[in-house]
Amino acid sequence: MSRLVHSPSAYVRSLQMSKQDIFVFVEGGLDRSFYDRLLHNEISRKNISYEIRAAKELPGETGGKSTLLSFFQSLKNLGKLTDESLGKKFSCIFFLDKDIDDFSRKKIKSPHVIYTSTYDLEGHLISCGDLILAIADSCGITRIQATKLIGNQNDFLKNSILNWQDWVTLCMISQVESINIGCTYERGSAINEDGVSDVDHVKLNKFKISLALKLALSEDDFENLYLQYRNRLTREISKGNFLRFFKGKWFGFILQQHMNKHLKIPDANQNSIGDKVMVALLGQVASKSPCCCCEPFCQAIDKVTENFL
Repeated sequence: MSRLVHSPSAYVRSLQMSKQDIFVFVEGGLDRSFYDRLLHNEISRKNISYEIRAAKELPGETGGKSTLLSFFQSLKNLGKLTDESLGKKFSCIFFLDKDIDDFSRKKIKSPHVIYTSTYDLEGHLISCGDLILAIADSCGITRIQATKLIGNQNDFLKNSILNWQDWVTLCMISQVESINIGCTYERGSAINEDGVSDVDHVKLNKFKISLALKLALSEDDFENLYLQYRNRLTREISKGNFLRFFKGKWFGFILQQHMNKHLKIPDANQNSIGDKVMVALLGQVASKSPCCCCEPFCQAIDKVTENFL
């Protein structure tokens, strides 16, 4: 039996009747566990109560980022992002993957909406976590063995992303221009065979031609546009912002392919390495203080919770 679906107004009434101070809305997947660890670390000690709800728990039950954005807009229109009723106060926080909303100028400016600084939460976990330790834990090997497999963490990330930079550029153009010809953030690279090989320039050029046709641009004009996007991407990579435009979920696939080729240690666990590494990275969050994975969110959280202190 499916659960009762409330209208936004009825859902707000259920929030007003709850005893929680903060209601947190997330997309799903790893998000619920990550933000629970984050908030437990940051606000539980302040005697502020919170409850986390995933997008599929909201009216409509369709889930995903679009559901969160729609519900945020409903609360904003109702004036209920912060509310006080019968002496009880509550506030709402929406945690969202940034995707490339900042680049495409779709990012919402509200203290109640908090974005990842990377493309997605997986990218944030990779950027702030100990990848060597996560690989060791996931594969049942030592840190020294894990280090020999990927070398320096930052170099491995940088080189992996540089190898995919043409695919990321195609995806950025497709996303900003709202064009789907097969090069989207919803799939891994179709121009890097098996994820770790060099770019297949024949396949790359086919995507370029298709995008140019959709945009009604000459070959030269499209190449200029392509270079603008690619240069923006490489500038971020050169500054160390490897995962600003690169989808963190892709990295699990790249890591799996790399391990399939190079992990030859007897009895090492080689199954579902990408997923296991993400869970291992999640387990590092708030495991010690200060937490570098928590820090980027703290100031934004403080702005919403200051009225409860």
